Amino acid sequence: MSLPEKLVHSLLDDELFEMANFNPQRTGLRFTVWFSGDPVQKHHRPRGKIRIEGEYYSFSLDEPFEWLAGQPPDITSTDTKELAEFVRLNRSVLMTYWNGDIDTADLVAGLRKID
Repeated sequence: MSLPEKLVHSLLDDELFEMANFNPQRTGLRFTVWFSGDPVQKHHRPRGKIRIEGEYYSFSLDEPFEWLAGQPPDITSTDTKELAEFVRLNRSVLMTYWNGDIDTADLVAGLRKID
């Protein structure tokens, strides 16, 4: 692995370390989702991530919901609709967490599972 590749992997690992992850039992989704509440780790747009086949894919937390780097493989239109519904249902607490106004315990307490 080249030095730039090592740096990218190191940065990704650090970013993921600072993200809270939620499993399907808590969310009602079929995959784990990650959210960041660190105001320093800002991107141009509020986002969450999912992991599919060892790769991470970002999605928007604001309107409109969309995949920020293309739809992941093996994600169905039903999966996308359910994730969009989860974000819509939880947008207020997710954005408050994204902005650093609450901690992870508050995020856990405020998240609502989809049916």
